[in-house]
Amino acid sequence: MSSQTSFVKVDNLNHSYAGSSKPALSDISLVIPKGACFGLLGPNGAGKSTFISLLTGMIKVQDGTIAINDVAIDKNGKTFKSISAIAPQDLAFYPKLTVKENLTFFAGAYNLKRETLNEQTAFAIKVCDLENVLNRRSDTLSGGLKRRLNLAIALLNKPDILYLDEPTVGIDARSRQTILNAISEMNKLGCTIVYTSHYMEEVEAICDHIGIIDGGKLIAQDTKTAFLDKAGRQSLHITMSEPLPSYATDELTARRAKLLSPREFIIEGLNPALMTDVINLVAELGGEIEQSHYGKSRLEDVYLDLLNQNEAQ
Repeated sequence: MSSQTSFVKVDNLNHSYAGSSKPALSDISLVIPKGACFGLLGPNGAGKSTFISLLTGMIKVQDGTIAINDVAIDKNGKTFKSISAIAPQDLAFYPKLTVKENLTFFAGAYNLKRETLNEQTAFAIKVCDLENVLNRRSDTLSGGLKRRLNLAIALLNKPDILYLDEPTVGIDARSRQTILNAISEMNKLGCTIVYTSHYMEEVEAICDHIGIIDGGKLIAQDTKTAFLDKAGRQSLHITMSEPLPSYATDELTARRAKLLSPREFIIEGLNPALMTDVINLVAELGGEIEQSHYGKSRLEDVYLDLLNQNEAQ
């Protein structure tokens, strides 16, 4: 990896699409430290992919600034491209070529010396666990293997900054774990990661900084530790078989319950001795509990609570 110090700084970023009355992104500002693994969370349509497209220069900045090492990316495009890579949500390789042919083709695009090219290709193959499928045509691969090839191509230049847009969507458990391990390995080598996902458990597992975007706005950003500290109180998390009627949700809200969805609610800071009373109350209100959990709140609980607060504003 290059010795150049790198970090991402975004100031007052706005973006709109032609024909849309609502901005895709509104006044986004954040700093991603060098070496961080930054997880960007948000529901579908929140603006995550637009944000990644702007960060990577795939979409031109309309308003605001994005800088690497305090230099705006549109002022230093050549250097920016040499130290960054993206594994996009859409697969970006040639389906009729074999895995090896794809890797050879994309590695050649970096104009590396043959020794370096071979070394970095071998690294990408190993970390993405592609050794056994090198001679298979890419369009015959499973969905998980295609995602792993997509990531391997992004790793060929051992970037200082790696952008990942939903890299594990719709794949098998083994490929998901391989991809997460590869991302963690890159991060250990000093690569700054920007990772968008709506899989809470993945972000909690690999990211050390987190931002939450909703409706095109950044509604929260902090270290993972700070988010988990907010989630650290004991809580009762209940999922119902069916959505509760309004009179039942009113009764539970009066008892400090926070609704996470029509079928889920959480009560934080609940004394264990009162847990049975709450469960009995739910039964009296005509609800059937699908599952319940008493313990420390999870990152997902904080995330859903923040989304609900933003929606209520």
